[in-house]
Amino acid sequence: MIALYAACGGPAEKGKTTIAGKINGADSQLVTFQNNSLRGAIDSTRTNVNGEFVLYAKNMPLDFYKLKIGDEQIILVMDSTQKIAVEGAQGQLKETYTVHGSNDSKLIAEHVKKDIKFRARRDSLEQWYKGLGLPSQEDKAKYEQANEDLVTPYYEYLTNFIDNNSTSPAAITISHNLHPVKELERYKKLKEGLKDVIPMSNAYLSLKKKIADAERQKKQEAAAKLTAASSGVGNEAPEIDLPDPNGKNIPLSSFRGKYVLVDFWASWCGPCRRENPNVVKMYEKYKDDGFEIYGVSLDSNKDRWLGAIAKDRLTWTHVSDLAKWNSIAAKAYGVRSIPHTVLLDKEGKIMDVKLRGAALEARLEQIFGH
Repeated sequence: MIALYAACGGPAEKGKTTIAGKINGADSQLVTFQNNSLRGAIDSTRTNVNGEFVLYAKNMPLDFYKLKIGDEQIILVMDSTQKIAVEGAQGQLKETYTVHGSNDSKLIAEHVKKDIKFRARRDSLEQWYKGLGLPSQEDKAKYEQANEDLVTPYYEYLTNFIDNNSTSPAAITISHNLHPVKELERYKKLKEGLKDVIPMSNAYLSLKKKIADAERQKKQEAAAKLTAASSGVGNEAPEIDLPDPNGKNIPLSSFRGKYVLVDFWASWCGPCRRENPNVVKMYEKYKDDGFEIYGVSLDSNKDRWLGAIAKDRLTWTHVSDLAKWNSIAAKAYGVRSIPHTVLLDKEGKIMDVKLRGAALEARLEQIFGH
């Protein structure tokens, strides 16, 4: 590659550079070079009989670029001041390629090889465990220990990489392996380190969006914990004031004076639909005794919501903001799965949660005496 790299020579004009390569076994393969987040090739060519190629580009800002050789591709981080030379083997390009001329690209190449080895070992472990059929407790312990021995050092490698290379765009590639909520502070450090390096790159803008989404999720989770803590047995139920199928808001507090079952469900929820006949049975049995059901749907499609109400013959009050898991009612009650029920007394205080089937029937029989 040194000879090939030298043969490319310096850029013939200001702001122009070369991307040269030699890929063993790649005879007459199409080679294209483009910005990783934009359509259209910056340049393209074909390899010669020795697998060699040279591409040209100019006026390129520092960014992520895609080099595609036949059906394989690699990512380069570079700008017009850098001459790039790539070596590798066709059919195993990611496993074998090396890069000269760009330290960021070199870091990515090294990471790709580590990642491939890690995933191969993890897949092998998973296949072994699945092949056991019904594993013994000893096998489970062995699997868990092997998984921990595999994941822990790899996770340390990822976090150390970002900590030690927070001003390198290559760290964005590595960050994709880390959960943005769990590693939010590390993501923020990376954003700060790159703000003057690639501020207009789509990769950097995506990083900023990922951080904003993670911050929003953390706030929602914190709020859900607080509201869930306040919606325990004995506490006053958080208010719900959502529209019914006709668009009229029906506040939960309007049912004070009655026992109310707040039923979180959805048309797409199989367990909910299977539970509905039992809920209908309880409603018909106790509705004349001061029992009401306040159905809160986590649907997002109004027609499906209304269709399920009609099909399952759910004749009680129904409300929904059609926001699925983002429903403000679900967040207020800390609902993480459905069906989820909350039984309220006449004063609107929580008596029980997650009552279904025979447990719901027994509790209502205890309250109403029949």
